[in-house]
Amino acid sequence: MKRTFLLSPSLHRFLSHKTKLLSSTSTGYPCAVCTRFPSLSLPFSTIFPRPLHSLKVLAMAERPSSSATSSHSHKFTNRLAAEHSPYLLQHAHNPVDWYPWGEEAFAEARKRDVPIFLSIGYSTCHWCHVMEVESFEDEGVAKLLNDLFVSIKVDREERPDVDKVYMTYVQALYGGGGWPLSVFLSPDLKPLMGGTYFPPDDKYGRPGFRTILRKVKDAWDNKRDMIVKSGAFAIEQLSEALSATASPTKLPDELPENVLRLCAEQLSGSYDSEYGGFGSAPKFPRPVEIQLMLYWSKKLEDTGKLQEANEALKKVFFSLQCMARGASMIMLEVAFIDIVWTSAGMVMAHFLVGYFDFCLKSTLFPLSSFWVVVMELLRQYCLLAVPHFEKMLYDQGQLANVNLDAFSITKDVFYSCVSRDIFDYLRREMIGQEGEIFSAEDADSAEHEGASRKKEGAFYVWTSKEIDDILGEHATIFKNHFYIKPVGNCDLSRMSDPHHEFKGKNVLIERHSSAEMASKLGMPVEQYLDILGECRQKLFEVRSSRPRPHLDDKVIVSWNGLVISSFARASKILKGENEGTKFNFPVVGCDPQEYMEVAEKAASFIQKQLYNEQTRRLQHSFRNGPSKAPGFLDDYAFLISSLLDLYEFGGGIKEGGGYFNTAGEDPSVLLRVKEDHDGAEPSGNSVSAINLARLASLVGGSKSDHYRQNAEHLLAVFETRLKDTAMAVPLMCCAADMVTLPSKKQVVLVGHKPSVEFENMLVAAHASYDPNKTVIHIDPSNKEEMDFWEGNNSNIAIMAKNNFVADKVVALVCQNFTCKAPVTDPVSLKNFQFLRTSCIFLSKKPLPNKPFIGDSKTQLCFSHRHHSLHKPITSKISTNQQTSTISYLINSCGLLPETASLVSQKVHLQNPEKANSVLALLRNHGFSQTQISNLIRKRPLLLLADPENTLLPKLEFFHSIGASSTDLARVLTADPTLLTRSLENQIVPCYNFLKSVLLSDKKIVTALKRTSWIFLEGHTKNLIPNISFLRELGVPESCIVLLLTHFPEALMQKHDNFGHIVNEVKEMGFDPMKSTFVLAIHAISGKGNKSIWERCYEVYRRWGWSKDEILLAFRKHPHCMILSEKKIMRAMDFFVNKMGWPSKMIAKCPVVLLFSLERRIVPRCSVIQVLSLKGLVKKDMSLTTVLLPVEASFLERFVTRFQEEIPQLMSVYQGKVYLESII
Repeated sequence: MKRTFLLSPSLHRFLSHKTKLLSSTSTGYPCAVCTRFPSLSLPFSTIFPRPLHSLKVLAMAERPSSSATSSHSHKFTNRLAAEHSPYLLQHAHNPVDWYPWGEEAFAEARKRDVPIFLSIGYSTCHWCHVMEVESFEDEGVAKLLNDLFVSIKVDREERPDVDKVYMTYVQALYGGGGWPLSVFLSPDLKPLMGGTYFPPDDKYGRPGFRTILRKVKDAWDNKRDMIVKSGAFAIEQLSEALSATASPTKLPDELPENVLRLCAEQLSGSYDSEYGGFGSAPKFPRPVEIQLMLYWSKKLEDTGKLQEANEALKKVFFSLQCMARGASMIMLEVAFIDIVWTSAGMVMAHFLVGYFDFCLKSTLFPLSSFWVVVMELLRQYCLLAVPHFEKMLYDQGQLANVNLDAFSITKDVFYSCVSRDIFDYLRREMIGQEGEIFSAEDADSAEHEGASRKKEGAFYVWTSKEIDDILGEHATIFKNHFYIKPVGNCDLSRMSDPHHEFKGKNVLIERHSSAEMASKLGMPVEQYLDILGECRQKLFEVRSSRPRPHLDDKVIVSWNGLVISSFARASKILKGENEGTKFNFPVVGCDPQEYMEVAEKAASFIQKQLYNEQTRRLQHSFRNGPSKAPGFLDDYAFLISSLLDLYEFGGGIKEGGGYFNTAGEDPSVLLRVKEDHDGAEPSGNSVSAINLARLASLVGGSKSDHYRQNAEHLLAVFETRLKDTAMAVPLMCCAADMVTLPSKKQVVLVGHKPSVEFENMLVAAHASYDPNKTVIHIDPSNKEEMDFWEGNNSNIAIMAKNNFVADKVVALVCQNFTCKAPVTDPVSLKNFQFLRTSCIFLSKKPLPNKPFIGDSKTQLCFSHRHHSLHKPITSKISTNQQTSTISYLINSCGLLPETASLVSQKVHLQNPEKANSVLALLRNHGFSQTQISNLIRKRPLLLLADPENTLLPKLEFFHSIGASSTDLARVLTADPTLLTRSLENQIVPCYNFLKSVLLSDKKIVTALKRTSWIFLEGHTKNLIPNISFLRELGVPESCIVLLLTHFPEALMQKHDNFGHIVNEVKEMGFDPMKSTFVLAIHAISGKGNKSIWERCYEVYRRWGWSKDEILLAFRKHPHCMILSEKKIMRAMDFFVNKMGWPSKMIAKCPVVLLFSLERRIVPRCSVIQVLSLKGLVKKDMSLTTVLLPVEASFLERFVTRFQEEIPQLMSVYQGKVYLESII
């Protein structure tokens, strides 16, 4: 299957207005604009007058497996057998007399005076295979094609120029398109009519392919002039629309930033907060959207809009996390409901991917009824769980890159592991012997050796029994994690598996994160990930014996360029991973420098096989030799971009403005399209504009001006597109902003290379995310290098000469024509390029909804001016006044007489009116009378506060970030100090700092509920250095967030004390990259109360644990050392004396000590005892099997399963029936 694409709305309107195409005679022909459900081909009025009554889905065809067809000689062989394209070779033995695209076919059509049937697809396209099986292998259909037409097959990956022409035609005519693309042409190649997939037979009131062939031939014989003129006119109008030139030579000054903001706002408005990504279901990966949001967040950060930048990043990170969860299994076997994910080999889900713009007369087809049906289908698509298991190379490179960017920003190995997962898959399955990188893997494969047919997804799906047999004791955890069910899991809706192909089969659907699932089990997430990794490895080994899907081993320059970039960038960015980082299968965790070797070999292959040194021209692709097709715009643009990345990361080896996608030298290509749409692949023009901006930053003088002017002129061609549909061109929006910047940041490295010092400085130069940064490195001792720079940028050459030190690598960071002082160590270089503003400088009074700006060296500055509430009343109080105050405190505030007498010495109420307003405000915000009494007892001066101007804004602020009235009353009653702090000078700055770390109001409220001290200045001042210290150690951001959200008190200790605790944790062997590291910090931070630790230690010793076993338990789950003596004793007594589990077994799984005895342990163990006594389960059941599964899994495995044998089992679990009454 392939994504379908929409034509530019403006172009579609242009054509509709200019040609009235949709109401002309050409509307009489069908267009199938759906790939997942291709039977949505719509018959139109002129030839097929019957209205469409239903939208039933046709059964999917299976295709022959290679093993089934290789065992006998072929009955038919056509001209395609001499081709190199895998797609054309797949059709070499059809009974259809196929021609490849070329003059031989065109001449034959002219000679016979018959139309051409053009079929365009690619080798891993599922619905292309379906149409082959149903129609092109059918001898009856083949006879019609051979007798009535000249049939041409085109591989759209080999000839994207041909595909672009006729796809543009179909899109312009019908509003959408996809593959297989089926178009009927005149002998001079003018389109007559077109569509996508056509079913073979007439069904559901619509014509089949046989009928269409006869009708088209009849139209050719009887309405030739009309349809030929219509097709010729369509091509003329498309050519006029697509070849428009730029009138100005550059974009208006204000436009780039405006369209960048507009695109970001449109994407934010379409953000899916539940499943991630942008837009509504169905969603395909479109990495350019992530690129734009990252670019926009950096732009916001650079202009001091930290809070808005964090909001943009939040959307990006959540989307990437959802993608990775949806693709967490080896080789991307899963898609998560209505989002299509990418990791170790791309999959795409079965979704409707096009929109319809039909101008139909209501008498022929009730449009409102049509949309009712379509909307019902879309509602069902939201529940789809079955992916399309196709893997395309261009997805791999782009998604690896955006995850590398996310790692650069967060230093969270979650993102680096996603990139590594992709790289490992590519290295394992997609790279040839000479370093060339192949194009795709098919969705279809044989279920077993010798199978007669291939089926979609056969290589990847599993039965529940297979999982049980392969994984053993861990099967339950794995099945819960991936939603695996005995009956199969493709039943989320009737549209998930409409033809029951996957009945009893399971795709791996990750509906919850590993952290969530581990938390439900009370298990450290690292242990949980280890288990999943072991399971993956076992399944991988079993799956390796299955027949693999077809590999399209064609080498495409543009797609290789995308992947070369990602491998080159990874070689330096991933060196930012903390030393000793642990990787779970299938991530290998190799030295990142190996990735540079992959990039260099792939680039060398292209240079050797596909680049002509004499003509300086590229060929588009390679398979058993270079293709006949020349290089296209995407090939040049993506390859240039990758070569710039190769250089910057240390590797070695135009008409009317805008670049056309073809050189214009092939007369058979009727249109030259100026592609601008940034879709599944970025537009070649967008990438070209960025390349020109990058080149302008590398070179100097007139050459730099030349590149910049070319970029400006290129972008000016697309001014209307940028203004009207910015969201369709997100990468071009970034390019427009890049080109208009006065200067990019330059990091210049001067020194000998290669060397360890140079490598370390290059890693530091790329340590931070900055899309407007250029890294230049130069070795002044290398004459060839110096000659190049003297000829292209003399300023760089002079800088290199003046700063060269023989035994050091010198770095200079320059921007806006000034450079900072040279540095010679990686740490100093990193400090010049802060990742994200983490501390806030208050230069003026902040407002609750405004971010704060500063740099990473600036500490949070607070005003030390105290509110008047802190000043004690020193004036003398008369006896009558004190009596009146005491009376008010008793009667209105609910204080006891003794307490009221003491409090009255601190507060003087001359007039109870203000105090009444304060009490009314508190009651209105959910404070109970008891809470009000406690509040006033602790902070009596609150009665003198201004309720409207002092207290209310604070309460409203906390409500605005999600704190409920109940939570707020409880927090403030526990410590009312927060109400005495300045909102503008203290509370809001604290909030902004917390938001910059946690990125979530919900998490801030969680931390607030743990302790309100996080909003008090003294403690917040400790937070900043303590968090910075953890970051320096390489603690992942996710672990810092965990500690700050749930155990903030651990981070609020004085920095020196915190440092001692962290060092103690390290000395005990905890890995800073794991969550247990921060849990141990929390546990040890409570050692100030040594009695808790000593009591826990003594209790465990009484149960026979050795010192080493206690330390082992602490390492597995640090919180086992801060439990109460009573809880430990009750749990251990039950485990050892009631259940008979050895005491030392508990030390290996200490998390069970944290479970509730009444709510979890006793109910489950009671069930197991009943089952054991009845002989339904083995008697020596392990405690992990009983206690670790989530409740739903336990019930399914041990309660529901045995309900018929023991009807009271659920009552036993619920504690309503005692064990003795059943036995």
